[in-house]
Amino acid sequence: MTNITIREAILDLFRRSKCKAGQMVPMRTINMKFQRQGVEYMSIINQLEQEGLVEIKEGSLTGLFLTEKGYDEIYTCRSDNSLIDLLMSQFRKTNCKVGQGFMFRTLQYTVMNNLNPKEEVRFIEMCN
Repeated sequence: MTNITIREAILDLFRRSKCKAGQMVPMRTINMKFQRQGVEYMSIINQLEQEGLVEIKEGSLTGLFLTEKGYDEIYTCRSDNSLIDLLMSQFRKTNCKVGQGFMFRTLQYTVMNNLNPKEEVRFIEMCN
């Protein structure tokens, strides 16, 4: 693995967990992922910390914590039109007619499961 792929693999652990700023990925998860492959990853983690994307915090559960800068780095938000299209597609899928609707939890299980945290916030703002 190259340094770039290791870096992206580490950041992808935050993406897959839908971590927000201040949330963590346990070091044991990172260790399990890379030690089996015999990959030197601590230098990449230190580099991510120097860039201000993550913070290493030790305690009862040592982990990498996503910073605000890291949050902004790993997530982008689709355009409002794209998010509206996702909402409207749910109306089409459920064959809604004028005046009909569906429960908000339907959106949570269908559309919102496929959104990253930034998109979730924007989507909820648009629905209100």
